[in-house]
Amino acid sequence: EQVSFAAGGIIDAAARPYASDAFVYLAPHGNDTQLFLQRLDTHALLALTDGSDVDGIPLWAPDGKRIVFTSSRGGGGVYLLDTATPGALPRLVAAGNGHRWRICDWSADQHRLLLGREPDTGGASTPAALYIADIDSGTVMPVGGGAAAGNAPVHAVAARFAGHGRGIIVL
Repeated sequence: EQVSFAAGGIIDAAARPYASDAFVYLAPHGNDTQLFLQRLDTHALLALTDGSDVDGIPLWAPDGKRIVFTSSRGGGGVYLLDTATPGALPRLVAAGNGHRWRICDWSADQHRLLLGREPDTGGASTPAALYIADIDSGTVMPVGGGAAAGNAPVHAVAARFAGHGRGIIVL
């Protein structure tokens, strides 16, 4: 059964975890991209972003209420959006500042994000320096302590929080 009807097609989509009543998808919008939330029962469509920036593939929070995504808006960065609040605006979690972010994972407690930071010239298979962003405080700290702690940040092609939440699995 066809569930999406975007005129320009869909770049990527992700089902809402657990509830399975909706999905969010990324669609082309001219030279930019736009995020939409679509209900499965009614096919009702809600634009989450306005299509005036290049938004990236979204990742749902484990509770299925919020998404995070990369975007070119405001100089680039990682943004958080509450899909349960009508009219909510994306909130900056980690600024771009001359580099590009990869979103690796949400923590089980949903208060932290595992991010990869790479130069703007990097690609999907380029190892990225790992960082943990605290969603509540807005702090972004390198995994491994970073230069301030006398350690180089950990680099990885892919990474996830361990299931118990006290470690990180890296590739």
